[in-house]
Amino acid sequence: MSRIQRIRQKIIDRDYFVSSHVEDEMLDDELERADIENAIFNDELKRN
Repeated sequence: MSRIQRIRQKIIDRDYFVSSHVEDEMLDDELERADIENAIFNDELKRN
């Protein structure tokens, strides 16, 4: 199983933690948890 498949499975299982720092960043960017999850499932991730 690839890394992205494992991450997606964690989301499906609700087996992950969002740190307070990430929550703060999401608030600053007006994002919700569902926005992040959808981006992961729809391959909308940017790589640096």
